Order: sequence, then C-alpha cells, then structure tokens
Amino acid sequence: MNASDIKSITTKVTKKWTTQRKAEERRRDIVKGVRKRAEEARIAVRNVRRDAMDRLRSGERDGDFSQDESHRAKGQLQQATDGTIARVDEAASTKEEEVMQV
Repeated sequence: MNASDIKSITTKVTKKWTTQRKAEERRRDIVKGVRKRAEEARIAVRNVRRDAMDRLRSGERDGDFSQDESHRAKGQLQQATDGTIARVDEAASTKEEEVMQV
C-alpha cells in the first residue's frame, strides 16, 4: 500500500462516518419533532376534556341533568381522556423506536 491508497481509504471512511453521524443527528431531530407533536396532541385532548367538563358543570347548574349523572359522565370522560392520551404516548413511542433504528 502506498500513501495515496491510505489517503483514499481514510477519505472514504471519514465520509462514511460523517454521513452516519449526520443521519443519526437527523433521526434525533425527527424524534424531537415526534415528541413535540405528541405533546401537542395531549394538550388538544386535555382541552377537549376541559371544554366537555365545563359543559357538564353548566348543564348541572342549569338543571339539565342530576349531580349523579354529571359525576358519572365526568368519570367516563376522564377514562376516555386517559385512554386517548395512552394511545398517543404509545404511538409516539413506537414512532421514536422506528426512527432510531438504523
């Protein structure tokens, strides 16, 4: 092996390493975006829950339904919210794993 062969090999290895590093950085950026979108989805779900809770309180105050019905509906709403947030978290986790695989 002469000096030009070594330089050629070194250049190829360096380019490959740099490309792999940039690809990993890009994957990490994508994961950050996934996490951001998941948080936005959780916030949206909580906002829907808040609006529904406000309507339940208003309906209870106005006498549209009883306190027991309101309490039962609030429990169901909370269960639905928890389930939806769990699905968002699961989808985000799955996507993060998928993106980070080489």
